[in-house]
Formats: sequence, structure tokens, C-alpha cells
Amino acid sequence: MAAEILKGLFGVTIPKCYGGEGLSLSELVDTFIDLSYKSLSAAALLGSHVRVAYYLEEFGTKEQQELYFYRMASSSVIAAHAHTERQPTTAKRAKDKFVIDGYKPIVTNAAGANLIAVTTNNHSDIFLIDIPASGLYVG
Repeated sequence: MAAEILKGLFGVTIPKCYGGEGLSLSELVDTFIDLSYKSLSAAALLGSHVRVAYYLEEFGTKEQQELYFYRMASSSVIAAHAHTERQPTTAKRAKDKFVIDGYKPIVTNAAGANLIAVTTNNHSDIFLIDIPASGLYVG
């Protein structure tokens, strides 16, 4: 049901130049209020996707924005936000890659996502992980 309700909403905050709606914060709040009356689970799923779009807009490179924004706005990429943790999630450089170690017990929409933004090092670093990914387990 949540995916049906969200049809056409995945690009609400993505800039218009990338195929999104580019809603303002007040318009986004109104959208979430209306959506929450219909389905809290749909609002949570969209909230996770919108958070990742925010990360990309504020901290992403132009290349990352071009890679993900068009597909996020069209819903061919659905994003999840891995933030919640019991123990700190760490990321350490190992030669030409990073090794992320941790456990995120609650990741809204993880099972339906094909992109996850993972916060590490006390939430000071954010990694974008395309799914499927080696070593990533989604329960």
C-alpha cells in the first residue's frame, strides 16, 4: 500500500533540474501532514528517502547528484537512511576502500531500498551504498 500512495512523490525535495519537484520546507511539511493522515508507514518510507536526498543536496558531489537524483525522483532508486544504532558504527580506510563496521537495528525501508545512506563515526561521516553490496545484510 505504501508504494502505491507514494507514486510520484519520491522527487518532492529533489531540485527541478534533476526531475524533482523542489518543494520548500513548508510545502514538504504540508505534504507529510497530508500523507501521514493516509499512511504513517508511507510517510516513514518517504521520510527516509527524503533524508538521503537532503544528504546528497547538502554534502554530495555534482557527480553523485547526477548519478542519483534523476533516478531517485523517478523512483527507480528508492533510498533508505541507516542512522539508528546501539553501538557506534565505524568506517576505516583500508587501502583503496572503506570498511564499515556496525549494526543498524532500525532502517526504515531497508528491504525495499536499492540505496542506503549509512552514518558512521558518531554521525560525522555518511556513506552511500548501492544495494546489493558485499558484506551488507538486510534482515
